[in-house]
Order: sequence, then structure tokens, then C-alpha cells
Amino acid sequence: MLAHGVFENVLNGLKSWKIAYRFFNWASEQGGFSHNCYTYDAMASCLSDARQNAPLSLLSKEIVNSRCAMSPGALGFFIRCLASTGLVEEANFLFDQAISN
Repeated sequence: MLAHGVFENVLNGLKSWKIAYRFFNWASEQGGFSHNCYTYDAMASCLSDARQNAPLSLLSKEIVNSRCAMSPGALGFFIRCLASTGLVEEANFLFDQAISN
């Protein structure tokens, strides 16, 4: 089974956002593995650094749909990734969903 720490280390070592995004999606299909707030943050960081707004916007919707438990720090990090790329509406939506759950 894939461990979250191993996943984050591999993801952070990938140079291409496209390969990182494929790896992220592949990992979610592995039995016994589900993303947590830190793996979502790692992917959000990769996408925001690469200025990839469309996949980052999709990721923000996915995290809401997953109902992943977010620590305040992890939520703030994800919101900063969204805001740094101009995805203010997505940041507001994620915040609203997080406080309503």
C-alpha cells in the first residue's frame, strides 16, 4: 500500500506538473489509498507554482467533493495556492465549504 509520506516525497521530487498530476490521479486509483489534506496541498503547490489554473480549479472541487478533513493550516495553504494564481472565487468557495462542514 502507498503511504502518504512516500507519496508526498515522490510528488515533490517530480519536475513536471503534468507528470505530478498523472501520479496524483494514479495514486487515487490504488487500493487502500486515499488522499489526505497534505497530499492535496502538495499537488496544489505543484500546480500553483506552475501557474496551472484549470487543473488547480478542478483539484479544489475534488477536495470539496472528497469531504477530506482539513486542518486549519492545510486549508490556509490550499487557499493561498488558489489565491496566488487568481482563483479567488475557488478560494472563497473552499473556505465556505470548510466552515460549513
